[in-house]
Amino acid sequence: YAGTVFLAEGEGRKFLEHLMVVLVLVLILIIVSAVITWVLSFFVPLAITPEISSRLQQQDISAILAIFLGITAIFAHKRGFIASVIGIGVAVALVPPAVVTGIAITLQPTRIIDALSLTLNNIFGLFAGMLIAILALGIGPRSEEKKKLTRKNVYLMLACVAGLLIIIWYSLSILRHAM
Repeated sequence: YAGTVFLAEGEGRKFLEHLMVVLVLVLILIIVSAVITWVLSFFVPLAITPEISSRLQQQDISAILAIFLGITAIFAHKRGFIASVIGIGVAVALVPPAVVTGIAITLQPTRIIDALSLTLNNIFGLFAGMLIAILALGIGPRSEEKKKLTRKNVYLMLACVAGLLIIIWYSLSILRHAM
């Protein structure tokens, strides 16, 4: 959430740094879960549980929930909640789908795109929600000149994130109908 606050304050470079950190951490989580699943598969028969299976299917509600979680994270930050509480909420949205993506790499490679799409939906949904909250709360720099430029950047970023969510949803709809 700190990255979107930096964006609202006109610190685009810091926003991109935070975005890269999130993406790298999610990628590491996917790789570690794939490796652990692969190693465990030599010692124990592993199966896809109903919980894992549910995360391999597109669920429109998950993007909506991620958006609301993003909004909640910014409101909680603004109200002074402990950062770890906010971090736990964000982790709940990102860790399970990232781990399932890693599991899918090992156990069901044909479903990697399905699992990865939920992870991306949640990442972009969180950012979209955070950007919406930033706009609603008027978080930003103090000077009027910088405030106008920052608002423009936040609107542009929100449009990009919304576009990515639509592209992911539409692409998966097409893939699902083709199968």
